[in-house]
Amino acid sequence: MREASHQNRAVDPAAVEAAAWHDRLREEPVSRATRDAFQRWLAARPEHADRFQDIEVAHGLARAVAETPEMLGLRHETLARLSLRKGRQPWRPAVAAGVAVAVVGAGLWLMQPRTAPEAPVVRAPAPVTQVYQTAAGQRTTVVLPDGSIAELDTRSRLRVTYTPDARRLQLEAGQALFEVAKGKPGPFIVTAGDRTIVAHGTRFDVRVAPRGVQVALIEGKVAVSAEAAPDVPAVEMAPSDLLTVDAGKVRMRRVQNIERFTSWREGVVVFENTTLGEAIAEINRYTEQRIVLSDNDLASQRLSGAFRVDQTRAFIEALELYFSMKVVERTPQRIVLASAAG
Repeated sequence: MREASHQNRAVDPAAVEAAAWHDRLREEPVSRATRDAFQRWLAARPEHADRFQDIEVAHGLARAVAETPEMLGLRHETLARLSLRKGRQPWRPAVAAGVAVAVVGAGLWLMQPRTAPEAPVVRAPAPVTQVYQTAAGQRTTVVLPDGSIAELDTRSRLRVTYTPDARRLQLEAGQALFEVAKGKPGPFIVTAGDRTIVAHGTRFDVRVAPRGVQVALIEGKVAVSAEAAPDVPAVEMAPSDLLTVDAGKVRMRRVQNIERFTSWREGVVVFENTTLGEAIAEINRYTEQRIVLSDNDLASQRLSGAFRVDQTRAFIEALELYFSMKVVERTPQRIVLASAAG
């Protein structure tokens, strides 16, 4: 009987470990030690990467069908069964996540006709595309199928397509830090705006801005090229290089503290002689309540300092103190600042 054979299948330890890692890597923040341990686990056995990719796919399918009547019923049934289990060792949270994924797989199987013949599992060669995005004030960490890591900042959208020949990602909006797994087949290609970044085993930050693209290289090497000009040689970057494309104009310079371009990972933005207009635009990326200047002439003033992105009040108080401004309007949608002398 099909149901009996399904219940008697042995549990794959690699699948359980993969589910545990998936659960652990979804917690925030993810430490460097955790990432290094995960990379060691991936490299320990060839099947580990396959099992982790299976969990990623199952998790995506689970989100897609989470609220269907079949899944809701299965959820209640599974919780009822688990509540009746006595005398067994409690599951750890990470292992529980693995079982949850297994339950999702069972749910998808149960929604199929029970009379259907059992078919062998075949890996589809077609590329699989997944999209990850964050809302205002959100950040998330995505572990990619090859073990590379992408951290997304606020209001970001990342499209990921892996094929046997290449790992392709498109940063459609926002900002992301990429930590590329080393020793993997196929190039790691990120498209942002009209630029293409090719990397191998490196760490770099990419931001899609209204007028162009910004690339900050933390370690390793990357090559940046223009999609519209394939005959123009790619720009080779070295660690601490910052490349900006503004309205089609390319500029690259060496930055002493390149890590400040990734301070958003800690919920902090750093301004160095930044115009007030640009600083306010940056803070506005993290909140639904926008800050507005009543006079455009105020936007040209310069600001330096570090600010928490989740403390808009402190930022406004700093502007009031150092630039002699005052709040003239406050609604759930916006805060309007004007010169206190006006």
